[in-house]
Amino acid sequence: MPLTRRNNLLYVKATINNVPALLILDTGASAIHLTKSFATRAGISLDRGRMTQVEGINGVGEAYVTSASSVSVGTQSTSDVLVLVDTDDGLIAGADGLLGQTFLSRFKVTVEREILKLDSLGKL
Repeated sequence: MPLTRRNNLLYVKATINNVPALLILDTGASAIHLTKSFATRAGISLDRGRMTQVEGINGVGEAYVTSASSVSVGTQSTSDVLVLVDTDDGLIAGADGLLGQTFLSRFKVTVEREILKLDSLGKL
């Protein structure tokens, strides 16, 4: 899967709940983080009772704890993936979110020359 580099960040095309997304590849993020506007487009439910505090390079904020029915990157797909939805869309500028470990940990991840490879853990 080709990656696009902008401002020292790597962007990857994904599909969440059958909706195309542009995500920042963030191997250090514990979860997929999505903007609230993207989550709404993707039909992801936001329950105010399920909030958590998140901390990242932009500081501390709040996020909804929820899940996506499906997440796909290239030919690799998985279902029922925990996602965090930021309450402030401005925290993730220029993307629909971050691709973090709640998806990436299900695969062997390799990045070479701006190419993302996701291999099934069963093939190790």
